[in-house]
Amino acid sequence: MKGYVLTESNTGFVQKYTLNEGKDWENTDIGQGVGHRIVLDMMDGLLDCGYNVFMDNWYSSPILIKELCDRKTNAYGTLRSNRKMCPRT
Repeated sequence: MKGYVLTESNTGFVQKYTLNEGKDWENTDIGQGVGHRIVLDMMDGLLDCGYNVFMDNWYSSPILIKELCDRKTNAYGTLRSNRKMCPRT
């Protein structure tokens, strides 16, 4: 089982959480990846509001960062250099 939690940074209050066995993500588009889908699912209802989202390198990808920015959500996180669609420089 894995748990995912979305918290508010000033207070630490939990905004949303989910537990799953991994089966919920079996049909995820491989091009985007499971991390991409998890972030978008957790941010559902909070996009297009000007929020900031911080994530670690398991979730972040150039495609996800662009999609979040297009939805008026600033995204910050470390990035693995071997990610698909990652610029070489």
